[in-house]
Order: sequence, then C-alpha cells, then structure tokens
Amino acid sequence: PAAARAKSRSCSRQKARSQWPQGCAQSHISMDQLANYDSDSGSSEPGDSAPASKRPRAAPPPPPLHRLPSPPIELPPPPLDSPQADEAPRPVRQFPHVDGQYATHVFLPLRPGTALQGEIDAAVARLGCGAQGDAGCRPGVQRLAASEYHVSLSRTLTLRRPQLDAFAEALRFALKRCAAPTLQSGSLCELANDSRTRFFAAVEVRDCAAGGGGGGAGSAAVAGGGASGASGALVDAVDRVVTAYGGEAFYAERRLHFSVAWALS
Repeated sequence: PAAARAKSRSCSRQKARSQWPQGCAQSHISMDQLANYDSDSGSSEPGDSAPASKRPRAAPPPPPLHRLPSPPIELPPPPLDSPQADEAPRPVRQFPHVDGQYATHVFLPLRPGTALQGEIDAAVARLGCGAQGDAGCRPGVQRLAASEYHVSLSRTLTLRRPQLDAFAEALRFALKRCAAPTLQSGSLCELANDSRTRFFAAVEVRDCAAGGGGGGAGSAAVAGGGASGASGALVDAVDRVVTAYGGEAFYAERRLHFSVAWALS
C-alpha cells in the first residue's frame, strides 16, 4: 500500500508537470495578446494619437542672451541753446514746456494790400546785411511770411486741454457785440518780448478815422482790433476772458502792431 501510494503520488506529480507547461504556454500567449492589446488601446488616449517615434520633438532651448556693452562714462555734452554759426537763429522759449498745457494767445489775422506789402519788403531788406559796411546792417534777421502777419489782442497764457473748448466759447460770447474795425498802418518800430530775448521789426496799427476807407498804401484790412475805439473794445472783451482763466491783462500801453521780421539781438 505504501508503494502504491508513492507511485500514485508520483504519477499525479508527473501528470501535473505534463499539464503545467501546456497551461503555461496558453497563459503566455494570453499575456502577449494582452500586452499587444494594451499598447494598441493606449494609442487611442486623448492627446497621444501618434506613435512615440512620430511625435514632434521638444523645441531646443533659446540661445543665451549676450550682455550689451556698458555706455561710455563720458557722455557727449547736450546741444547749446544758442545756434551755431552755420545755423539759423532759433527763438528762446519763454516758459518751460509742461505736458498737457497749451500756450494760447488771441490774435487777428492781417491781410496787407499790395502797396503796403511792397513797402514792408523794402524795409525788411534794409534790415538785413547787404554790402559790407552798410549802415544799420544787422545779422540774423529773419523775415516773416505775409501769411504769418497778425495783431495780438492778448498776452500768452497757458491752458489745459479740458479748458480749450470752454475758453473758445467764452471768447465767442464776449466778442458778439464787438465791431470789426479796419485798421490803418502807422510807423515802423522795434519791439522786444517781456524777457528781451527776441526782438521784432513791426508796423504799428490804429483805428481808421471816421469816414476813412481801408484802401490806399497806408492801410491794412484786418478781421478786427486796434488800440482805441472799436479796437479798444476788442481788447477789453478779450481781457475779461483771459483774466478769468488766470492770464495777465494786456499791456497798459496798447501799441497794437504786426511783426514783419525778428532777431535774437
């Protein structure tokens, strides 16, 4: 009986060994199929549709930045306010520029007649340098174009952008009842700005006498203004608006004029 049990045990082990490889083989095939299935099914995941060999490579890192050289210790000097010998003279600013502020003044455009313009041209030509040794020769005289002729009715003031439209509207209201006189040209004169950094050759103007016309060599048609009478009323109306906005009133000596040339000396 013991030998029979041992033989039976041995046979059962042999039978088990003979069946195990077959079961292992079947299990191995199933694992391969499962692995293949896993790799195929994994490719359907979102964002991973391409095989690893076909996926785009990551971009290379950017090249290193090179440090810029330091500026020189000694910087070039700033440009001078005064012009060089070969440059045209430039006006000197009366007050520093401030962002958001606008230099403002009220003026009348002027249209001189042909005869008066001829006299102005001849006078300005005598101010410049002609032949060496000419009496009254002044270097650096800059002629103004006829389109720039104007008669100022106010001193310069500064306004901020929100004030511009209201200032213009206040002027329209103040000037509604003012007449637009015709001015007559007077004598030539030399005037300077408040800081005496700029000098002007100018023609003084005044109101025409009652009944006087605007024609002739000594007259200039303008869109308003003068020194007395109707022109004085214009200056008074402008003064009320300008001073309401913080500006200075017009000059006590009301020498209305239009400039025809300027110089720095």
